Amino acid sequence: LREALTIRRAVLEPSHPDLERSIVALGTFLCVRKRSEEGAALLGEALNLASAAPALAAEAKAAKAALATCASP
Repeated sequence: LREALTIRRAVLEPSHPDLERSIVALGTFLCVRKRSEEGAALLGEALNLASAAPALAAEAKAAKAALATCASP
C-alpha cells in the first residue's frame, strides 16, 4: 500500500480519486493494525484533499468512517 501511494503521489493530481483511495486504504490499514497516529494523519490528509475537490465525496465519506474507527479504543 505504501508503494502504491508513493507511485500515485508521483503521477496523479491531488484531486484524483485513485490517489485519494490509496491514502484512505493505507490510513485504514494502519488504524486496523493499531498504528492509529499514522493512520489518522493519513485519513486527515484524505479529508483535507476531499474538501478541496467536491468530486471526492465518496472518498471523504470512507475517510470519515475509517477515522471514526481509528479513534475508537
